[in-house]
Amino acid sequence: MKRADVLRLMAILAVVVLASMTTGCLKASISLEVEPPTGAGKVLGEVGKGMDGKMTVIATGVGKAGMYSKLTVEFFDGATPATSLGTATVDVQVFITPWDNQPQAFSLADYTDLVVPVGADAAVEAKFTLEGGGLALTPIFDTVDVEIAPADEV
Repeated sequence: MKRADVLRLMAILAVVVLASMTTGCLKASISLEVEPPTGAGKVLGEVGKGMDGKMTVIATGVGKAGMYSKLTVEFFDGATPATSLGTATVDVQVFITPWDNQPQAFSLADYTDLVVPVGADAAVEAKFTLEGGGLALTPIFDTVDVEIAPADEV
């Protein structure tokens, strides 16, 4: 094979890869959606206890791989600018693979260590953030309305 043929082949492969990346074949995106339980308008929680709702991780494309290992929930009041009322953190294992683009749903109630902090009973909004490491895995987040009951309510 001549040198010119090798260079021509490399140029063709470069064009194909770049075209694939810009048209979406190799593009990767990962998003997080947090939803309230069925029939409720907001994600529910109680101070000192867990939360009720569903978290879904949606991945598209093939240019990503790794694991999300930490879920952080920060609670905010309704003021402008919003004031943080507390943070809850829990270890998770959300695997992202290049060949599996199925949405992964998780119940917030299954994370028993995800406890609404004291002082967050006035929260009206919560920011859920997943962090981890791997190829093209950046932190993803979703901000939702919440309804937090004080610890003494049943």
